[in-house]
Amino acid sequence: MLIFFSHQPRKSYTINPNTVLLEGIAPTKWAINDVGSPVKCEEGCAPCECSKGSRDKYSDLILQFDARAISQLDKVESAEVNDFIPLTVTAEIDSENAIFGNDCIRIEK
Repeated sequence: MLIFFSHQPRKSYTINPNTVLLEGIAPTKWAINDVGSPVKCEEGCAPCECSKGSRDKYSDLILQFDARAISQLDKVESAEVNDFIPLTVTAEIDSENAIFGNDCIRIEK
């Protein structure tokens, strides 16, 4: 699951969910709902920490991806247990503006 947390009203609505790719993999489904709030990490954040877990009354964009497709990525297949693997996220806001960033996963088994 990938979440774009909003920190102001309607912020997540600006991302076109049909254009989001995680390492080139499209989401299998998406929804808009308030599920948490972003963390401001200046120092001391754990790898991949991004959510306080508390709702903030702003709508977030939640995307789900095929776990099998992600597990077949070369960098995931070669990872060890407890490794944090950075993944590239791309999306479009509109036909003229794209965004990109990173998310990460932790290998558990």
